[in-house]
Amino acid sequence: MTKYLGGRDKLRVFILECRVIGVDLGDINIIKNISIKPEWFQVLISYSELGLLPRLGDAVSNLKNEK
Repeated sequence: MTKYLGGRDKLRVFILECRVIGVDLGDINIIKNISIKPEWFQVLISYSELGLLPRLGDAVSNLKNEK
């Protein structure tokens, strides 16, 4: 389930507003203080691939509001 964004770099999503969630989407081995649903990461990846990634905090707020 490794996700590449051009070249060799794995997309690493660091969501600061939820108190340090560091996720390496290559193997999702670190998820701390999970107040964000794991399925939201796929949406964040999709945003970034489309070049539409807003500030991550805004993206998470939008996702929370959609629930």
